[in-house]
Amino acid sequence: MKAQPGSANSPRHESMVEIEIAGETGGESSRVSSPVPGESAKLLGSNSGPNYNAFAVGSEETRVGSGQGTMWLDMYRQSRSLSLLPSILLGLVIWYGVQPGDGLTPTSVHVMAVFVSVICALLTSNCEMSVIVAFALAVLSFTRSFECETKDGIAIECSRCGLRKPGLKEIYQCDGYKEAFEQALSGYSNDINWLVFCAFHLGHAVKITLLGKRLSLLLIKYMGWSILGLGYAITISELLLGPFVPSNAARGGSIVLPIVTAVATSLGSKPTHNPATGRYLMLVGAHSNLISASFYLTGEWIFLYGLDEWVSGPSTGGGEDTDGNAATRKARVLVEGQLQALGPMSVKEKQLSLTLLSCLFLWATDPYTGLNATGIAFTAITVLLLMETITWKNILDNTKAWDTFFWLGGFITIAQQLTDNGVSAFLGRWMSDAIQHVSTSPLIICIVLSLAYFFSTFLFSSLTAHIVAFVGPFLEAGKALNVPGMLLVGLLGYFSSLGGCMLTQLVQLDPSQTSFSTGSVVMYFAEGYVSRSYWFAVGFMMSAVYITVFLSIGLPWWKLLGWY
Repeated sequence: MKAQPGSANSPRHESMVEIEIAGETGGESSRVSSPVPGESAKLLGSNSGPNYNAFAVGSEETRVGSGQGTMWLDMYRQSRSLSLLPSILLGLVIWYGVQPGDGLTPTSVHVMAVFVSVICALLTSNCEMSVIVAFALAVLSFTRSFECETKDGIAIECSRCGLRKPGLKEIYQCDGYKEAFEQALSGYSNDINWLVFCAFHLGHAVKITLLGKRLSLLLIKYMGWSILGLGYAITISELLLGPFVPSNAARGGSIVLPIVTAVATSLGSKPTHNPATGRYLMLVGAHSNLISASFYLTGEWIFLYGLDEWVSGPSTGGGEDTDGNAATRKARVLVEGQLQALGPMSVKEKQLSLTLLSCLFLWATDPYTGLNATGIAFTAITVLLLMETITWKNILDNTKAWDTFFWLGGFITIAQQLTDNGVSAFLGRWMSDAIQHVSTSPLIICIVLSLAYFFSTFLFSSLTAHIVAFVGPFLEAGKALNVPGMLLVGLLGYFSSLGGCMLTQLVQLDPSQTSFSTGSVVMYFAEGYVSRSYWFAVGFMMSAVYITVFLSIGLPWWKLLGWY
């Protein structure tokens, strides 16, 4: 565990401190006690990762006897409930301060207040995402801030159930509280939520059967002729695993990162000794993890590697030979040893391979067969259970899948309410009014919207939260400004993942903490090969590369495709 500069001179004694390991979305965390000499450390990473280094530490002496003000500040930081107060206050300001009108009903204002409060909580609190979403749904249900349907088929705000119809003696016959709660649960029956849930379990199967590890090791074995070749092997591993492991953290941190770390170590590169090679491999792994998330919308990833190597420093092997040949031979020997330890392909790996290939075939041919994508994934999970490739305990133990299923279902409900109640259209009109003076060209406005969306990622510590918060309003703004719809959707899709290329710098009460765009970035950064400032600089330059590639090569190609 590495302390920040300045902590080395503090008195050293054995003490048990709590180390918090936070997951990608804040949905998973665990606390363990560990003897750390004279330090109180906070470790950000993923429960599934194999290797962590503390990078936010502070000596106990700076936390003891520093005054009552510091004590209350520490209580605020550590209390998950108290950390929600700013978000709740902001929501109350909107709830009671925004007047209905301009397309907004009282229910619209309430939904918008809860939505803004949720986004603020994701940015500023240390509360789990699922808890935040659950609280939001409870507030919307209790205040009946949904749309209900009366017995005679009239759609009204649930808060009006039991009230008299305007100018009539009749009352609206509906049960506001019951129907509001049913609406709150509607996102959990959405097929998108179930598709993601099944995809997580397919990815978990790739991990527990060791199929993903085998594929990555084989690529490094046959492509690891140089440091640059190792970089390509890491990238291709990510691209192969991308369709089957939907979580960036699970794919990058649980499967690829352990191999990258082992290879870097075998090349004689450590964070404290000759880190250049390890730094390059870590940066390649982190960026290829984001690229693989958007790769299946574009084929432009190949143009990035020349600059990535230039930015990351020289590709030295870290061994005796400057060309790295001796060092890469050591890495290939290590990989060969791990492959021998795996042995021949197991029955479960063959069963999973056949199932995944079948899924890909059925997904590709669904326009002709009429099969539902979610139904295919659900059937695949069932088949794997029947063949005992995975067990029901594996399903139950996959807490990331269950956590995602819960908060994603809630987000789907809130997002649907934003659309149904006109909030997204209202925010889109507000954005369109703000930028319509930029140009009369729809293409230029589309580019401006996509760039604003890309750089707004740096305000968020979660790619998912950014997507949920901004995709709807940006699409509504594009619609109001009459921009090419397909082009805007494509750019927002690509930039949703690539926008996570930088460490997200948030203004927090504790300046020693850094927030990240996705769990995989946390895990690669925590290996300690790359400093925060260097990672930020590389991310900034790579963001320029991504934007340049998409706007210089992508636009002509999309023009040929008829997107605008």
